Amino acid sequence: MIKIYYISPMGKRKDKKALILDAMEKIIGDGNAEGCSVDEIAKVAGIGKGSVYYYYKSKREIEMDLYFRTFGGFVENCQNIPETEMKTLEKLKALFKTYYDQALGLSLDSYLHLPQNMDMHQKVLALLVESITPILSKILKQGAEEGVLDCDMPDEFANIFVCVFTFLFDPGIFNLKVDETLNKLSAFAEVMERALKIKKGGLSFMRDKDFLLSLKKSSIWFQLG
Repeated sequence: MIKIYYISPMGKRKDKKALILDAMEKIIGDGNAEGCSVDEIAKVAGIGKGSVYYYYKSKREIEMDLYFRTFGGFVENCQNIPETEMKTLEKLKALFKTYYDQALGLSLDSYLHLPQNMDMHQKVLALLVESITPILSKILKQGAEEGVLDCDMPDEFANIFVCVFTFLFDPGIFNLKVDETLNKLSAFAEVMERALKIKKGGLSFMRDKDFLLSLKKSSIWFQLG
């Protein structure tokens, strides 16, 4: 389950868990995460070491919770898309945009892809697949009802699409050049169009370079600029 932590409604103090996660995020952003200790995390958080161990057994647990928190807000925004009044293809575009526009920042992404963090990377990918699959499935079901696509196995199709997409376009796994990225996105869009019997060009936004350049927050698209 994704855990999301909030600032106190009074806005005066954050709870200690939030302080710990904020400290871990700062340490990663400063490039000092690889060798840092729980003592250092506690110092940056401004709390005692005992308080850190009250909530977490290890630095790895803190790191995992930070990624769960980071993706929590992103997943929540994605979950809202199927409930909007948009048509199916507009929802697919919104999901695609949200996925990249709110992806990890460069420092968090780079740290996640270090060789020693392979276990954490796998868990984050699994989290993405588990979280995004039912959202895409809802959109596919709506599309079938609208008659803009044909899909009698929306859960299975959604799972396959999300698995392929998250793996193939993960910048920490495949270091794709600009043309390679655009060509593979074009091919992926065509596979989806054919599999779902969507009118050709219905997913053209996936291969629109100008549209991709507008998605500045994700590290994968910095290479396109």
